[in-house]
Amino acid sequence: MNSIIRGAVAGALMTVALVACAQPAGDEATGDEVAARFGDNVITVSELEEAAGGQLVGLYQQIYQVKDQQLRQMIYNQLIEEAAAAEDLTRDEYFKREVLDNVSDPTEAQIEQVLEQYRSQLPPDEEQARGQVVAFLTQQSRAQQEAILKDKL
Repeated sequence: MNSIIRGAVAGALMTVALVACAQPAGDEATGDEVAARFGDNVITVSELEEAAGGQLVGLYQQIYQVKDQQLRQMIYNQLIEEAAAAEDLTRDEYFKREVLDNVSDPTEAQIEQVLEQYRSQLPPDEEQARGQVVAFLTQQSRAQQEAILKDKL
């Protein structure tokens, strides 16, 4: 129940923060800010943005995505801190117990399956290829454990 409330509060805060981050501040909101003056001519920010419109859309989307990703990470980190403190553990101890201790070593069958599936993309040296596959599968297991923790928090 407590994690549901935390999730709802975190989601609401994230939405408010992202909407606020996406809004221009001050005079930029009206677009009346001067972008350039030359001779008797004035180009406003709104005119500039209208002219550059299509080129800016992708950049605004990237800015939004970066802010969204960073905000989610900050919330996740804070929730880990709180959960660790509630159990009288350090963040590292809590993370180790909840994630790292649950990362499973890949089985021989998993290793062989990936080696076979991606043989053409792997180094020709069998030992080196095997090392890359084991690292990949281990990282995949860690990502799964982190997803479980995120859902739990």
